[in-house]
Amino acid sequence: LLVTPTNAEAPYRSNKMAYSNSDSPYQISYFAENFWASSPAKLISPNITRAMMTSGYFKAVANPPYGGMATYRLDTDLLALRQQFDGNSSSVTISLQAVWVNAQSNQVIRSRQFTVTQAALANNPAAGAIAANQ
Repeated sequence: LLVTPTNAEAPYRSNKMAYSNSDSPYQISYFAENFWASSPAKLISPNITRAMMTSGYFKAVANPPYGGMATYRLDTDLLALRQQFDGNSSSVTISLQAVWVNAQSNQVIRSRQFTVTQAALANNPAAGAIAANQ
């Protein structure tokens, strides 16, 4: 299995931490003084590779640059990673699109969207980061 680097939708391509409020849930804003250590896609990619390696479903799992032949390829896109504030509580939502492809024919075998929402323990960016890492 060749796991390609995760791509990200435009609002999530930088290391800015995104959030939205309940009064305007479709408007994305960014914290002024809080940032991810790297872009979210770069932070998520190693976790996807590790999950595939430990799954036991594949003889070998590789990342680019890989010069050998792969039977399958896993392409992922980060669709959302943001903290939502709703009054006295907040949560973090991560949404990822995964596409499993036959690497020889480029035929899509399966495509699935995964979305997880995790409650944050407080209404601040640090609590959002902790929630995102759970």
